[in-house]
Amino acid sequence: MNRLRPTTVSRFLLLLVSVALAFLLFSLPARAEEEAPGRTCGHGAVAAARGPAGAFARDRVLVKLSADAARRARTLPEDGLPTGIPGLAAFLARHGLERGHRVVRTRGVPVADPALFRRIGLDRWYAIELPGEDAGLVRRLVAELRREGWVEAAEPAYLAEPQLVPNDPHFPDEWHHENTGEAGGTPDADMDTPEAWDTETGDPSIVIAIIDTGTDVDHEDLVDNLVDGYDFGDDDPDPDDEDGHGTFTAGGAAARGNNGIGVAGVCWTCSIMPLKVMDSEGWITTDTVAAAIRWAVDNGARVLSMSLAFDWWSDDLADAVRYAEGRGAVQVAAIGNCGSRKGVLPSVLDEVIAVGGTDWFDRRIYSWGDHLEVSAPADQVWSTEMGDEYAAGGGTSAATPLVSGAAGLLLSRDPDLHHHEVRHLLRLGADDQVGAPEEDTPG
Repeated sequence: MNRLRPTTVSRFLLLLVSVALAFLLFSLPARAEEEAPGRTCGHGAVAAARGPAGAFARDRVLVKLSADAARRARTLPEDGLPTGIPGLAAFLARHGLERGHRVVRTRGVPVADPALFRRIGLDRWYAIELPGEDAGLVRRLVAELRREGWVEAAEPAYLAEPQLVPNDPHFPDEWHHENTGEAGGTPDADMDTPEAWDTETGDPSIVIAIIDTGTDVDHEDLVDNLVDGYDFGDDDPDPDDEDGHGTFTAGGAAARGNNGIGVAGVCWTCSIMPLKVMDSEGWITTDTVAAAIRWAVDNGARVLSMSLAFDWWSDDLADAVRYAEGRGAVQVAAIGNCGSRKGVLPSVLDEVIAVGGTDWFDRRIYSWGDHLEVSAPADQVWSTEMGDEYAAGGGTSAATPLVSGAAGLLLSRDPDLHHHEVRHLLRLGADDQVGAPEEDTPG
């Protein structure tokens, strides 16, 4: 396992300076199907497992039209359902359904890469709305849709529930930046970000999208770095946080540094794009995350920070990640906190940098697996909290924005870096063999 750290490969790489990332994942614990509470691990991370079962929204089903059906359609509207597809019309009539919308709506902003958008099929994903909430009906409709010839894929809108684990709201030593052995920790088990800041502290033109529960848009340590965002959970332009998780992750990535207040994020002056994917009832679904990913990269985000995890597979979400890859975004996601070697979405996808966690003794904590690329501080990490407060939290959710901030520093130093180069430099600049030797393969 690698812990992000500086390397002497070149003078340019000095920028990456010793970012020994111990990434926290304020995991978004998944809920079991129906009403059973979610299984949480350690500091609240989701279990990592891929499969069809899991909690889901009960008021809609997601369907991806086949390419042939889309060609035959008279309309492919954003608001409303396609017309001119006999199979769809018969399905809707059979179940008394008539309302729906495209999952990824442009909301008046043209798609930046229409050819890529269509090639992946993001224009063919629709949410069919139900008149009420009925888990059994969702299951039956999905099963029926998967047998239809005009359907390429069908699934529920899977759920994740965020859970932040904060401690006392005050600003103590941020050991993840520079660990001097305080509280019995291991000296230099940190990111060495002060060395990086000697070279680069961030550029406002580099936008880090925080795809989370929103962000406290009035927070004293974040407000100067914020750019316009969106609330995909409730479909409105106000991404203000109602939970706290997204405010915490935003601060880890890019709280304003050297301003005499609060904490310092990894990328002091990178811009923060707050994208709220949690609805008013506290749920995050795969379709809202997919919509936020597309919106982020088409509105200037160079880095996507996703401190969330889904315990089940979603073709809809995977398609959105592929679109962001095609648009050249650096995508960073938490690996989860359950110690599983299996993958959770979106971190298990090849296009995404999967982030694990370490503590201030340089020990691996929470999760591992073959797809884990780097680890960052994930225990007692201090960041911003709603209401101009500060708190410590733990989990790979906290580690993820630290890696995202490091990616922001690299792009601030050289905006022309390809996203694959950023990924390579993050891995190259990381310490090898963090944690117990038996848990890792050197290199």
